[in-house]
Amino acid sequence: MKVKIAVLLMMCLWVTGTSFGQNDPFAQKSDTNIVIVSGTEVGSYYAIANDIKKFFGPKIFIKPSLGAVNNYDLLINDQTVDIGLIQYDVLLKGKNFDYQNKTKVSENLKVLLTLGGEEIHLIAAANGGIMSISDLAGKKVGVGVPDKEGTNVTAGLIKSVTGIPWIDVNISFDSAFVALIKGEIDALFFVGYAPVNKLKDMLPTFSQLIRLLPIKDERLGQFHIKKTIPAGTYPWLFYDVQTFAVRSYIATNVKNESPADSEKLENFLESIKDNIDWFKKNGHPAWQHVDFTFKDTKWEIHPVAKKVFNLK
Repeated sequence: MKVKIAVLLMMCLWVTGTSFGQNDPFAQKSDTNIVIVSGTEVGSYYAIANDIKKFFGPKIFIKPSLGAVNNYDLLINDQTVDIGLIQYDVLLKGKNFDYQNKTKVSENLKVLLTLGGEEIHLIAAANGGIMSISDLAGKKVGVGVPDKEGTNVTAGLIKSVTGIPWIDVNISFDSAFVALIKGEIDALFFVGYAPVNKLKDMLPTFSQLIRLLPIKDERLGQFHIKKTIPAGTYPWLFYDVQTFAVRSYIATNVKNESPADSEKLENFLESIKDNIDWFKKNGHPAWQHVDFTFKDTKWEIHPVAKKVFNLK
């Protein structure tokens, strides 16, 4: 796979795509099949992609990734990928990179479908004295893995907007949770559709050691959606928590899109539109928040989506 030098530098050395062998189903694009880049196999994005595969069957190939940032890179660099799941703030970071480096790579990405918002979870130790996001000043905070996870981009944006000088600890959610319980960090960020399975299914012994904190800074509303995580969302959550959610999309790269590609995507969206009740009944909770009006979409919408969903 050939990658231009400018793309290699993209997003501060974000992870580049992987080359595949000739027998790999992702080795080349097909006029009928769809390759979707998802996320880790235990994450929400993978579950959403798997819902699509369950419905469409062998026409869908799921390509796991390391997270939303990796998905951006693969959508840009990997010509075998048709569609991918991605966060709005990751797209914004790509656009900012373009501005700084006088490129227009991110402009090739267009939205096909909106998937509502992924809640921003800020979790601290229950006995650590941290009661709000402002208490993070000078504290060690898990912020996800750079160049891979969308959580890292979201945490960086929150830090920039609020100006709270916490100490970044670049660590994955699984490792960060262990570090929090052991007292090695004071808090952690995680972006994911509530309820996040790993937080919902925790042993009571662990759930008693953590606290879900509110995020109320109104300045974040220019990027994210106000959201409340209601009491009872998690077995250990006995109060409503105000936070924000990150817009998530299914997107595609139109740079080398052919008429056959457009037709394939149009048929794909038509099928989802006609069978959205199936997805809501059988799929991930994110399907409940799919909005065919695209009223809260902050990124350019693909022409086939405008056609399928009768958008002006």
